[in-house]
Amino acid sequence: MTALLITASEEIGERTLWNPTLKGVLVVACAIGLFCGSVYLLLGTNLGARLGFLVAAAGLSGFMVLLSLLWLTNTDPLGTLKGRIPEWHGVEVVEEPAEAEAAAVQTIETDGTEVPEGDRSDLTAAAEVALTGEESELATFTSSADYLVVDAFEVGGEKDNLLWHVPHYAAVVVCPVDTAALEVPVGDPIPEPECKVGEATQTLVLLRDLGSIRQPPWIVFGASSIFFILCLLSMHWREQDLLRQREEAELATTDATDDHQPEPVG
Repeated sequence: MTALLITASEEIGERTLWNPTLKGVLVVACAIGLFCGSVYLLLGTNLGARLGFLVAAAGLSGFMVLLSLLWLTNTDPLGTLKGRIPEWHGVEVVEEPAEAEAAAVQTIETDGTEVPEGDRSDLTAAAEVALTGEESELATFTSSADYLVVDAFEVGGEKDNLLWHVPHYAAVVVCPVDTAALEVPVGDPIPEPECKVGEATQTLVLLRDLGSIRQPPWIVFGASSIFFILCLLSMHWREQDLLRQREEAELATTDATDDHQPEPVG
């Protein structure tokens, strides 16, 4: 048992079509077959194949309805089905906000709100990914030590109606760092980084992606509710058919008994 746990905790190693793709599909299929198939086998031997399937399907869909409702209340557990988390995405890099394509960003310095230095953690993290990331098309620096965030503004984000929001933009103004001023003799304190004299600032335009963190649970809840209702209706219709057949059989038996009764002698 210990060896199996150690093997399961090891890394996959070289990724191939078999491991983890096909192997993962087979593990999920076998787990569903054992979990759902064992219940259906037990119900099918007692209630019959069709009614056993309806009861098992109703139980599974009802369980998924309750589970998806639990997912909607909290998205923190690791096993929760959830979509994209809200985050900032880099849109473009311009010299001045007035050169941005979005009209709201062009006047962000006057119509927007200046973000305090203590509240720029999300913006600086997104700016680092956009300006220094290897896969980013907006990368103009090699590391976050090569630039300095001068100022930051944001605009939008208000609710447009019950379901939609006004696009939320942010403008992060950065400048190249004077690396020569940071080269000091060994033992001397390193000075604070400063903008390089004569170099123009750059403005990174960010757009807030609100994500879809609760969209998958809503989809699962809707699909499971429809399937659960259909299963309940199928069992209800089956019960109505059985009652109607029983009434017709009792009526036919009564008519046959009346036909075989001897006529009274006058």
